[in-house]
Amino acid sequence: DSINIMKAEAQVRVLLESGNFSKETFNLLRNILSIEQQNILALYIIGNYEYEKKNFSEAYKMFQVLKRLLNEGTQEYNEIRKKILEMENKWKIK
Repeated sequence: DSINIMKAEAQVRVLLESGNFSKETFNLLRNILSIEQQNILALYIIGNYEYEKKNFSEAYKMFQVLKRLLNEGTQEYNEIRKKILEMENKWKIK
């Protein structure tokens, strides 16, 4: 199954690149999202990338999906929730 191979490669790339993601990794994650719109790893990494680039409307969409997928109260959930609130309050994104 090609999606499982893509997901495995993405996980390895994310571990090896440790935050300094290559263009190839972003392309792979975007391809995964085009097939699996609720892929937590892809939503988290691309959402944070868009957030850092101040592309708030795209980050907001991804974070809204991600927030529904994460367990409430976890560190990741709280981080995403905080960023969503910041975008709503500071940047008036909704």
